[in-house]
Amino acid sequence: MRFSLNQWQLPGLILASGMMWMHYIQSKDRQQPEPPWRLALAFVLGIAACGLSVLGFSALEALGVPELKLNEKPWMAFYCFAIIGPMEEGMKVLVAALVVFRWREYDEPLDGFVYAAAVALGFASFENFLNVSEADWVSQLAHTVALPITHVLFSAVWGFGLGYARFCMAPGTRRVLLRRSLDNVRPADTRKARIDGSGTAAIASICVRPLSTSMRTKLALSRLTGSPLPSRAQPRS
Repeated sequence: MRFSLNQWQLPGLILASGMMWMHYIQSKDRQQPEPPWRLALAFVLGIAACGLSVLGFSALEALGVPELKLNEKPWMAFYCFAIIGPMEEGMKVLVAALVVFRWREYDEPLDGFVYAAAVALGFASFENFLNVSEADWVSQLAHTVALPITHVLFSAVWGFGLGYARFCMAPGTRRVLLRRSLDNVRPADTRKARIDGSGTAAIASICVRPLSTSMRTKLALSRLTGSPLPSRAQPRS
């Protein structure tokens, strides 16, 4: 017998999972905690970012870009890293840069991580609502608990990076960071680099670890639960 959460239970579970992870993230910002209403607003903006990504994927579909297919591994890898990643993270960065990072409460490097995580949690919550409403309860529970933190892992990289660049680096050094981050990272660079204004190669190399970890988590969830990969959000019929 197949059992799924109803229209009230699933949103409640999604909201509870988001609040749990938000509380954990907020606990890391003890010295200058952010106002709860600002975090709630960032969460709502994350929902809006997910809606924008849905529109973006719909536009790609209208242009004839093939959808993600789990049985075609080369296309799956390309689609995940060249389409899904830039689309989803790009929309999160967009709402953060246009709205969140203009708030006066955004006043230290750690705030970049905290607010980016709040946006990511809103994004993941809406993505869960769109993708797992018809799945069985095991898939619903697994995705609802695990997907938010995978999105936070993605957003932690650019959130803290932008915060560090804004509050701890001179404008000229920020251009160096962007230029070097776009270069290929060699092992020798990583060994020699320091995490400061000139050691940006190490920052670029560190970004790869949470990216690959998050993608492996998504793929493992899909295989264990037998449900589609929760990456291309589609509105319910």
